[in-house]
Amino acid sequence: MVHLTWNMARRIRLNDSHFYWQVRSLLESSLAQTNLLVSHLKKAGIPILWHGRLAGESAPYCNDCAEEVFNVLFVLSHRGEYLVYCHRCASSMRKTFTVLQQYDIEELKDILAMFSLHLPET
Repeated sequence: MVHLTWNMARRIRLNDSHFYWQVRSLLESSLAQTNLLVSHLKKAGIPILWHGRLAGESAPYCNDCAEEVFNVLFVLSHRGEYLVYCHRCASSMRKTFTVLQQYDIEELKDILAMFSLHLPET
């Protein structure tokens, strides 16, 4: 739902104030979580590689808990396949992960700044 919400913020003009504030709250929360995680990883000296995201690419889900993973992916290679994990599951596994980032934080901030409520004119 997080990827869907960011895509909505990019592409759809919302005119329902209740729905707008729910979406905005999720955007702010996911941006804060991303900022905190990236900051934590940098302080720990863990390299974050740019991965980007292809148009139409499906949202990644944790291989362990099936939670949607947004922006910061913890990846292991297993038998030629790349397995994605969320931060919580990766932290408990004690393995060396490759950490990938899909969105630039400044890009997310810009999307959030441009996201506004469009009330119909009366």
